[in-house]
Formats: sequence, C-alpha cells, structure tokens
Amino acid sequence: MRPIVLIGRASSLRISSIPRCFNPSRRSSLSALAPSAYRSSSRFLPAFASLSRRSFKPDTCGPQARHSYTGGMAGNREAADQPVHAGERQPQGSAALPEPWLRGTITDLNPVAAQVLYTFQHVQEDLSRWTSGISDSAVWRWPAPRIPPLGFHLKHIPGAADRLLTYAEGAELNAAQLAAARRELEPEFTLAELMSRLSRSLADAEARVRRLAAIPLDQARSVGRLHLPTTLGGLLVHIAEHSQRHLGQAIVTAKLVASGAIV
Repeated sequence: MRPIVLIGRASSLRISSIPRCFNPSRRSSLSALAPSAYRSSSRFLPAFASLSRRSFKPDTCGPQARHSYTGGMAGNREAADQPVHAGERQPQGSAALPEPWLRGTITDLNPVAAQVLYTFQHVQEDLSRWTSGISDSAVWRWPAPRIPPLGFHLKHIPGAADRLLTYAEGAELNAAQLAAARRELEPEFTLAELMSRLSRSLADAEARVRRLAAIPLDQARSVGRLHLPTTLGGLLVHIAEHSQRHLGQAIVTAKLVASGAIV
C-alpha cells in the first residue's frame, strides 16, 4: 500500500499517491487512511473529490497494478523502471537523470563509500529543488510542536555527518562540534546561508570519506561517551541512512511550508 500524501495550497489540495488497489467508491477506505488532521479539514473534501475524476481499474491488484489509474506512467516502460517516490515532482523529458546512486559515476571507491557520496549528492540536489522559493522566515517555522523546522534539517544533515565521520576516523568530538549540535535548532541563518554551509560541509565530508575508503570496513570503531561498539562500515552505512532520513523529513517540511499549511 502506498502512503497518501496531501500537498498543495489550501484551495487546491490534491492527493498524489494512493493505495494500489484502492476502490474510489469506498469513501471509508480513504477516510481511514488520510491523516486525522485532514479528515476534519475542509481541504480534505476537494482532495477526495478529485479522485472521482481519475479513471481507476479497481479490479487489478498485485504487481500488474503498479499504476492502476490512467494518466500515470503505465505504458511508459522506460519511466516506469525508474524509482518514483510518493508526491515527488518528476523531471520532464528524456534527458531527466536517474537518482545519483543509479548513475554509476563513482567507480574508484568500494560500494559502501560510494553510496555515502551518492547520498551527499542526492541530498544537495533534492534540497536545492524542494527549498526553491521558500522564504527565510518560513525556513524556521515549526510545522507542529516537537516537529522541527526545515532549517534544523539543513543544519543537522551536515552536522551529523561531521560528527559521525569523526567517530569513523577513530577520534572523539571536540567542544566546537558539541556546541554546534546544541545550536541546530537556533534560527541563525538564511536559506541561502544554510544551503551554502551544507554544500561546503558535504564537500569536506566527501574528502574525508575518500580517505576512509582505503581502510577495511570491518575495522572496529566506537561511538559516543559510552564508546558503543561498531565498525567503520557500520558508521559509513549509518551516515548514508541518517542523511536520507533527514532529507525525507526536510522535503516533507518544505512541501508543507510551500503549500501554506504552516502559518
């Protein structure tokens, strides 16, 4: 089942991803899947109404129902073979590039180190796309209590990579790194400054990953004051997955900001 992603402005909320075998005649199934905040919102009804204008094939389920509504990518085998994420704006035209990890551009490193660098590239490309047009004040707007603003993620992604790479190098965090971690929620930079700092930090992180790539991945490492055990490979994998986790959160937050849902 694919998640429902609600995006768009208050007057034109739309649903960009639906369960593969969703039956549009069963309103209760959509209501149960939609976030509770939207079920009680006047913006939910126009979004639901848009479903009736799509042409579904509710009798097709399973692998053959990858795109069960007309107007999607069904029939476009080349496009259908590319990874597609719910709610993502897809580039138009035959020149559109696949995601960085599918481009095969890094051939001089072991696969684990290469995936970390692909992740850094993916982070920069997606953040550049999804933060475009967002105001400096909106960057630091909290979507909800305990859900941090976009600016936090733009500081935390490179900051966490720096700290994890320090452990990967067999070192301990210094006072400056600890102080930077405590300031990640402070609204102290504009969007342009945040993106510039992120780009510089990830460029430095790439150089560090390349140096680490010559070391066996099973070499022992420890993390934090408690010196929790891991390996160099474990840290590199976590850098990639942690960066992607916060990239996803940043994109969702950016969509909410752009839609006007956060005021």
